[in-house]
Amino acid sequence: MAEFFATLAEWGLELLEGAMHSTPQGLVGVGLIFFYFALILCAAFWRITKGEHLEHHHH
Repeated sequence: MAEFFATLAEWGLELLEGAMHSTPQGLVGVGLIFFYFALILCAAFWRITKGEHLEHHHH
């Protein structure tokens, strides 16, 4: 799992570095990608802490 976060951090830094040399549109795009990614991570952690993924739905 640690390798995953290290790779993620590297990817994020590369993306940020690229964004710094980019157009305003590129900057907005990268910002939105980061925001969307953060939203996905928050939702995942929230679901994990809530234990929703452990529930078994019976019909």
